[in-house]
Amino acid sequence: MVTTEADGRIELKGLSDDGTVAYANVIRDPDTKQETAVAMRFTEALGFVPLPALSDHDQTEVRGFSKDGSLAVGVSFVVVDGARKARSVLWDATGTRDLAGELEGAGIDLQGLERLSVERVWTGTPIRLQGIGYVHHDIDYTQLWFAELPAR
Repeated sequence: MVTTEADGRIELKGLSDDGTVAYANVIRDPDTKQETAVAMRFTEALGFVPLPALSDHDQTEVRGFSKDGSLAVGVSFVVVDGARKARSVLWDATGTRDLAGELEGAGIDLQGLERLSVERVWTGTPIRLQGIGYVHHDIDYTQLWFAELPAR
């Protein structure tokens, strides 16, 4: 059995297919009455390791991960004046990747999608992603999307 001294409640997101990698969100309330979130990756060798936020953010949440546990997707965010300013991210061996920036950098036309939310990721060359995005026209609606990114 593995335990953690995490200060807060742990929301286990799941295990890799072979059971060697776990992903979880640790939700904390550091005496401020405002929760903070930290996405974590667990392996027996390293224990719980926080998944880093983007440079202008201070919180993270994991939403999904690959079957082998090598990739995770979620959100990096900061709360300013009660409003959450978030960006979808991919965590891989190179660190934290801003998903919208990576997709645009790979020449992928986002076709008006805003506030991308990524929910699933598949390991391979290329990396495959699935999520939802919001489109603002005469009426607002959500749209399912799939994309491929080169592995780094």
